[in-house]
Amino acid sequence: MAAGDAGRAELAAETRDFYAERGDRDALLAAFREAAVIVPVAGPRSLWNGSARGTRWLYAFTSQGELQRFVHAKGARDDADLAAQHGRISFVTVLGFRLLDDVLPELVREVRVPAGVAVDVAGAYPMLLLPPTSGIVPDAIAVDIVAQGAMA
Repeated sequence: MAAGDAGRAELAAETRDFYAERGDRDALLAAFREAAVIVPVAGPRSLWNGSARGTRWLYAFTSQGELQRFVHAKGARDDADLAAQHGRISFVTVLGFRLLDDVLPELVREVRVPAGVAVDVAGAYPMLLLPPTSGIVPDAIAVDIVAQGAMA
């Protein structure tokens, strides 16, 4: 088993513990940063994401099964779902720290709204949201730090 695969198992365990009120936020974040997560690709330089309340959420999954669960829960409402119906879901496997440290800042520059990561949307367990706040994302895109700078 590759290190990233072991990281996915650890992330799933930490997420379950967190929601059972036995977990630790720092351990959960560390597990995400070390995990190799699956990120569906919508097109060249475009990863699946959605918006809610002024924040862009990049979708990441701990397994192909969790990705399939999401696709089935959404129904056939867009091109990604249509591709899924035909068995053609393209994805990349990325270490969590790369999503937080490299991909999110690029997404924020592109869409000009805060961005975080939503893990296992429609999953077997409650989804994990990694919001765009300090300690999770780089300070340059952390909404709590950016807001402080705007008020100073």
